[in-house]
Amino acid sequence: MNVSLTYKNPGNNISIIKCPTTVRGKLVIPDMIDELTVTEIGEGAFRDCDGLTDVTIPNSVKSIGYAAFSGCSGLTRVILPDGDVSIGEYAFSGCFGLKTVIVSKTTTIGDKSFSYMTDVIRK
Repeated sequence: MNVSLTYKNPGNNISIIKCPTTVRGKLVIPDMIDELTVTEIGEGAFRDCDGLTDVTIPNSVKSIGYAAFSGCSGLTRVILPDGDVSIGEYAFSGCFGLKTVIVSKTTTIGDKSFSYMTDVIRK
């Protein structure tokens, strides 16, 4: 899916700050935009994108912000980065379709990041 993501460039990397709420289906977030590495998904960047069903977050991402995917009620699958990732509070809150998420043992998970989840597995 080709989606126009809004981003900012704080230095030599990219922080995604907004995705249109009209996005539908599967989304693979790119690891590079404008020849710079995507390292962050900002606060509320995908909030209320309820048509989003499947998202792949690249290994380049080291931080998923507060409520980044909150309210994505159609989301049923998330592929998270391997390694050291910080997942902010309420990042996936209200994602009622997510039943299992696999995270790295070194992932830092904020308070209520996966509320309404039945299982968070550390690998």
